[in-house]
Parts: sequence; structure tokens; C-alpha cells
Amino acid sequence: SRGVPFGSRVAIVYLEGPIMSGSDGSIFGGGQASSERVISDLRQASEAREVKAIVLRVNSPGGSAAASQEIYQAVRRARQTGKPVVVSMGDMAASGGYYVSSAADQIFADSGTLTGSIGVIIQTTDMSELFRKIGLRPVTVKSGKHKDMFSPNRALTDEEKALAGAMIRDIYLQFVDDVLAGRRDKGLTREKLLPLADGRVFTGRQALKAHL
Repeated sequence: SRGVPFGSRVAIVYLEGPIMSGSDGSIFGGGQASSERVISDLRQASEAREVKAIVLRVNSPGGSAAASQEIYQAVRRARQTGKPVVVSMGDMAASGGYYVSSAADQIFADSGTLTGSIGVIIQTTDMSELFRKIGLRPVTVKSGKHKDMFSPNRALTDEEKALAGAMIRDIYLQFVDDVLAGRRDKGLTREKLLPLADGRVFTGRQALKAHL
């Protein structure tokens, strides 16, 4: 908080739980890392003249790709003020948790920290067989043939699977590009990263050897 009667200080910003868009006051309740709150904390720390460095404590399995991107950019903006931004990983900083961390000046993790998991996933469930068994008959009115492509009322068509795959691929490439932008000065190259960016999880010790 502001007004504490001390001199120079280090600000600690916490990112714990699944990464979600919005604020902590959402209908989903606590136990999540809301993008608005984390970005606000980073901005306040960046603007406070008495704060000389920022520690971002990350303990998250990931979550929303868009929210992770927003926080990643906020970390980059904080660095542009000239203040060091250091990530301290907890038990887990995977997927979106690693995405956010890759923007920092330095990353510290325990040997047993779980991190990495560079990838994107969308899941849907076709419940049409169940609906038929229980006599449930959903009715859908839509403006275009793909508007309900992730509805549980039916299976994806081959065309829709291709569309979903292209969307996932685009978000995945954005993830890879941002990780490279954040870790290139640590010796990470696209040639080194791509074979590792298949969704696998690394220990902190493995991630260090892989230049992540």
C-alpha cells in the first residue's frame, strides 16, 4: 500500500490460481488470478517511484489465452519503465503461467516446480447420444452453419474440426512467438523451442537446461 513510512522497496505481485479475464469480483468467485487485478497491481508498482523492482509470484496451471496475453503485455510494459521484473515460480507455472513468466527479466524456480506446457487446447463434448437416450431434443436456431460448432447438442463436422484446428494453431504460434520474444536473450531459439512446445510439462531443472 502507499504511504508506508519506508524508503525504497520491492513490490510483490501475486498471480495464483487459474488465469481468467475480468476482475476478482466476477461471478466465479475467488481462487483465480484475474487479469484486471494482476495488471492493475503491475501498473501501480510500475508507477510508484519508491518501488525499485517487482517480483511476480506465479503459482498457476494456466487458463485463458487472452488473459495470459494481457498479463504478458503488462509485464513487458513494467519492464519498459526500467524496473527489473523477476518471476518467482511456486509449485506450478504452466501453460498460461509460463506464458506470463516468459516476459520477465529473470525467472526463478525450484527444481521440482512444474512449468512449460506450451500449447493451446479447446475441448467440447458431444452429448447427442445421451440426449437421445433420455428423450431430450434440443432445438437450435442460428444465423450461420458454424454458429453452434461447439454445442454439446451435436458432433463437430470435418469442416469445423479443420476450422478449430486452424484457430488453435494461430493462438499456439502467438504463444511461441511471445515466449521467444521474452527468452531470446537467454539463449532460446525457435529451433530449440518448437520440439519442446508440444504441451509437455517440465520440472524447474529440466526447464533451466532447455533455456525456458
